[in-house]
Amino acid sequence: GIDSRYNEGCRELANYLLFGLYNQNNNDFERTGFPEEVLDDIIILIKPDSVHLYCNPVNYNHLLPYVAYWRNLHFHCLTENE
Repeated sequence: GIDSRYNEGCRELANYLLFGLYNQNNNDFERTGFPEEVLDDIIILIKPDSVHLYCNPVNYNHLLPYVAYWRNLHFHCLTENE
């Protein structure tokens, strides 16, 4: 989330897991025109036998190339109306 993005440890972990996707210098997100809080709206829950990723429809398309090959991944994504 937006609060975690400004926490150095959380940002480092997210960048490690997502190959630098959330670097502060990443201009791809800025070009989308969506507010920062919409793009940062993700939760990654790492369990011993699975990973649960909670996101919205906007950042789903940005995240998918980075996590598509994770084993035991469970996506929880809001709909456009939600």
